[in-house]
Amino acid sequence: MTRTVCIALLGFLAGAASLVGGRGGNEGLVARLAELREAAAAAMAAERPADGESAAVEEDPPLALFPVQDLVGPRRDFPPPGEDGNEPAPEWAGAPLGSLEELMELLLVTVWPQDSEEGFLHASGQTLLASQTRGKLADVDRFLEQTLRSRANLTVAMEGEVVEVPSALARTLAAESGVSLRPESRSALQEAIKSGEARRLFAARVSGLAGQRVLVWQGREAAFVGDFDMEVAEKSAAADPVVAVVVSGGYLSIRPSVGEDPSTVTLDLEFRLDGIEPRFRVVETEVGGGIEVPVLLRRGCRTTVTARERAWTVVGEGAAEADRRVLFLVRATLLPRKGGGR
Repeated sequence: MTRTVCIALLGFLAGAASLVGGRGGNEGLVARLAELREAAAAAMAAERPADGESAAVEEDPPLALFPVQDLVGPRRDFPPPGEDGNEPAPEWAGAPLGSLEELMELLLVTVWPQDSEEGFLHASGQTLLASQTRGKLADVDRFLEQTLRSRANLTVAMEGEVVEVPSALARTLAAESGVSLRPESRSALQEAIKSGEARRLFAARVSGLAGQRVLVWQGREAAFVGDFDMEVAEKSAAADPVVAVVVSGGYLSIRPSVGEDPSTVTLDLEFRLDGIEPRFRVVETEVGGGIEVPVLLRRGCRTTVTARERAWTVVGEGAAEADRRVLFLVRATLLPRKGGGR
């Protein structure tokens, strides 16, 4: 019985004894009320701290703030360029773990005590406010950090290559398409590149968070006269050249996903390789006659593949010159998190 309750009970018993005693004929009830008063006084005295001791103060359950913006906030995607070669503006993609409400529901069914009526879990903006025992708050923090952030905030380094190889080597490597290349197959490709038998047309490396689409582009622009406009004056006319731009190069647009098995990475990717051929084509102009313009050769592939981490994988194949093929390869590596973990 707490001190506050004892004081309240003493006051009630004193008032009741006075009221009953004033009516007469209730000596037994008055005596019983007196006994209860003495018991309440004894309980209050037992809770009084001894000399040199401080009274115990009942503490409210502790509060904790958990910022979860990295788990429920949208991530910025970097989509590939359009058909005209212009790179679109970055756009916001979905959150790694959905909405704040979905995250709260996940916490309630996993680490929040089911049989406890104490404490609360409240969402404000992109922050969770929780009140619970210190042990349960530590469980929430551990679940957010070790279970959720360990997957949602993984950083993945991705490499892409486009290689032109002889048809015989292409058939050997393409037989392993969609699965990780054996070490001896990768070594054979490296030797072919070193000897000049094969050549690397595109190579890039980029990193991003799991679930985020990233883009790496490399190339150059070349200007040429693509048409003529007729400029007509009062007594004369002239052909005004129209300058066009052709973009040659390549890009890799890729989104990594990491599931329960960290030894594999799922890659949703798109390769595109644009090159200017060593020939021209003739097009009709607005003023009549023809003009030579460069010919653009476009090759690429788009696919989704689950690959073994740190291993090269052939994800596509395309045509090249006679007796030669183009292969598209990727590799993904999980980067260590702070503290050395993954």
